[in-house]
Amino acid sequence: RCPPTKGCARLAAAAEHDLLSPRRREHLQRYLLDANQATIRQRVWLLLELHPTGPVDLLTTLRADESSSDVLHELAAHDDAKRSADIARHVGACAPEAMANVLFELPILLNEWYPLPDHARSLIDLLAAIDGRGRGVVINLLFQSHPPDVAASVLLRLQPADVTQLDRMRLRRRYDDVYELLDRLEQVDPARAAAWRGPITPDPSP
Repeated sequence: RCPPTKGCARLAAAAEHDLLSPRRREHLQRYLLDANQATIRQRVWLLLELHPTGPVDLLTTLRADESSSDVLHELAAHDDAKRSADIARHVGACAPEAMANVLFELPILLNEWYPLPDHARSLIDLLAAIDGRGRGVVINLLFQSHPPDVAASVLLRLQPADVTQLDRMRLRRRYDDVYELLDRLEQVDPARAAAWRGPITPDPSP
């Protein structure tokens, strides 16, 4: 077995010289989706060369000792940041809780994988797909990584039905003049503003 970086270079060279036919590409992809054939790093990195969504397909073939978080960690270690970020967002859509856990371990990835404003929609979808501790992690990172106005503008795009009392508490803790913010929101989207003005029971869990 060759190291991932060497294997990636060989695949890139083969593609450049038209040595990687569609049939051979398909065969290699099937090979790498076989969990018994290579380490998870080899499978993730080489699949990135073979097919844009290969690592997403890999999620359905993980061994019992492997997880979606392992795939995300390998994407984080890959040299091609843009390509791995594109795939990481797809993996996050399939495994949102795993994404929240990896962002907690490696906070720098929030800006690398969900840069604003281009990928605000993907970040909102991630927030909507997780709850409890995972959502709290992502919201806290959002406010740590961006000015309050920017972070709040993303958070307020959650659908009213997705807003919880914990989200209201987090926003009020992180944004100084939240009532003025909601007054402005009410002018353009009364239903969304009403969701964020909802009640907070005493001492909700953080």
